[in-house]
This record gives sequence, C-alpha cells and structure tokens, in this order.
Amino acid sequence: MIYEVKIKKPDGSLKEVISSDRLEKMYWETFYQNENNIGLVTTPKSQVPTWVKQRLDLNYPDSVNSGS
Repeated sequence: MIYEVKIKKPDGSLKEVISSDRLEKMYWETFYQNENNIGLVTTPKSQVPTWVKQRLDLNYPDSVNSGS
C-alpha cells in the first residue's frame, strides 16, 4: 500500500500533496520501464581502468606485442 506524500517548503508550508493513486502510477511506470531495459545479458563486460592498463603495459611490454 502506498500512502499519499506531503511535500513541504523550507519554511514549513505545504507545497504539494501527491496522491496514492498518482504515486502508484509513477511506481508501475518506472517498474515496467526498468523491466524493458533489462536484456538477456544483465552483467556488462567489466572494463579495466585506464591507469591500470597503462601501468600493466609499462610493466609487461612483451606480453602486449606477443599477442598472449
């Protein structure tokens, strides 16, 4: 169950009231949008940070040229 939300201004006065129906609609729109963005492969290939690659290239220059 989602309850209505009251948003207040810094001075304490009421700025906006968001109804539970509107919050529920916002929640489900976001939920379905996120579901549609999920692909078959959910874990992307991790990339090596540039500074790590540069340091490895300096320490092991032969392994880069040999193709290993």
